[in-house]
Amino acid sequence: MSAGIESDDEIQGIVDQLLLISASEDNVPQCILSGSGYGWFWCPQTKQMTAALRGSEIILLSEYDHEKSLVMFQGSILVVDNDEVIEVGYN
Repeated sequence: MSAGIESDDEIQGIVDQLLLISASEDNVPQCILSGSGYGWFWCPQTKQMTAALRGSEIILLSEYDHEKSLVMFQGSILVVDNDEVIEVGYN
């Protein structure tokens, strides 16, 4: 198990809370995945690697651990290295 998350129930609880928070916040910066082509990222919901098109918009949800963040990409929650998240501003 990773240092930050303990169980499936805890993951689902965090996801539910973050979805509610992100849906209610108006002042959320727009972010994209860095690079081009596809990258493979861990999805804690399905416990599988998921392909995501770099350069696509993501929603930064929360810190996963000190080096990674939880992001939402097209309805999936992914664990992404912090250096692969580019904040492009506010819309």
